Amino acid sequence: MKALLAAAFLTVCGGWAAGAESRPQGRVRLLSLLSSPGLSAPVGRPFEGVSQEAARFRAPFRRLLAAARRSRALSRRGLSALRRAGYRDQMTGLYNGLYLEEHLGSLVKASAALLVFKLDFLKEINDALDHEAGDESLKALSAVAGEFLGRDAVLLRRSPTGFAAFLKDGPEAPEEVAEHLRAAVERKLGDRRFPGTISIGIAALGRGSSAQERYFLAFEAAEAARRAAKQAGGNQAAASRLEGATLLAARAFESRLKSASPHWRERLDRLDRESLGDIASHRSLRAGPDPASFLDRMRDGAARLALHAFVYRNRLTGLLNRRWFAENMGWLLGSGEFGHYLALDLDHFGALNDRLRRELGPRLGEQKGDEILSRVGKILAEGSADQALPVHLGGEEFIIMSRHSDPRGFAEEIRLAIKRALGVTVSIAVAPILDSQCGGSRAWGLTMVLAEVLLHRAKELGRDRVVEPGASPSKL
Repeated sequence: MKALLAAAFLTVCGGWAAGAESRPQGRVRLLSLLSSPGLSAPVGRPFEGVSQEAARFRAPFRRLLAAARRSRALSRRGLSALRRAGYRDQMTGLYNGLYLEEHLGSLVKASAALLVFKLDFLKEINDALDHEAGDESLKALSAVAGEFLGRDAVLLRRSPTGFAAFLKDGPEAPEEVAEHLRAAVERKLGDRRFPGTISIGIAALGRGSSAQERYFLAFEAAEAARRAAKQAGGNQAAASRLEGATLLAARAFESRLKSASPHWRERLDRLDRESLGDIASHRSLRAGPDPASFLDRMRDGAARLALHAFVYRNRLTGLLNRRWFAENMGWLLGSGEFGHYLALDLDHFGALNDRLRRELGPRLGEQKGDEILSRVGKILAEGSADQALPVHLGGEEFIIMSRHSDPRGFAEEIRLAIKRALGVTVSIAVAPILDSQCGGSRAWGLTMVLAEVLLHRAKELGRDRVVEPGASPSKL
């Protein structure tokens, strides 16, 4: 443990000593988060909209657009740009889950089939390297899939790890398109330490009395097929049939390539000729403007508050999000208001999600997982009061900036409250905000590395506990 902490200190405060052997792999990449332009300048007032009332303000984006239109703060072109910004995932440039929610009817009406897919080794990438490496893999997949499918599908990042493509009706069967997509991704991303391969599920959008019912039936069938493809080894596509998922002959793709339509052959050939960097640069141009760029132009208070909540709050929990934290770390450190940084992870949340989907079905299982995260957010918000600032980084990851004189006791209260209310366990690291040995933003790097090392220690010891430097890990 001491060796890991020493290595973390060297990472931030002086670089690696020659011959250091205890380097925690991937931790140094945390520092890239600290190099964002304008890091020390809070967006608006740092606590703008942090009240519980603002946390409950989660109106549909269309209402936000209506408020902006009424306030006349934006021109027609500005409103159009804000609309594009709100419906695009800022990391990948793809349409996001909000676009799916608010345009579901038109998507289903214009589509013949649904593809859902995920990276086969994202968890391994995050665990062995770090979440930044995982994000880079997701961006690369988004670029390749978007470039390959083009106008023949509407591609979305529907969840942090999951993608969906609404396929338009065309001469090729959806199974053939899925198999071409799988092969295209393998060609561009397959030669890495963790191959960037995908498992794909396919289902028709033909049944159901409403657009919502048609989508949910297709999604459940496609997601079940995707899981079958993953369980069969990954890097495969599976089509939903009445009798269950049917795996496609993925390895027979090359022999069928000559008979593929010129339309898809040309796209595969173009992908082969272009570098991944070129493909990614093409896709990044389509992401649209940043929603935060409209904040200063919102004169109407309600519209500004709505936009601030949209940009800087997690839509599931209502807590401040990773972006707000990244853009305000300089202020958080310089204010001196917080003495400790708590990192909190839900234990085995991925396995819990998988079990819920198996027991309840993909749609209800996903909703139950989201409900758990939402209730965790509520517990953190209510438990923090005016002595702490909770942030939802995404998925099962949360942090809390604490003013408590007894941060360990506060962490124990949170751990037990979540366990009693939800029946799930959490691991919590309590790290002091270290600013005496390193100056400025580098102190944040040391604090975050320390918290991550402590969190890893809690998991090694069996999870469901609080760990802090120099103290025995607790489990009540």
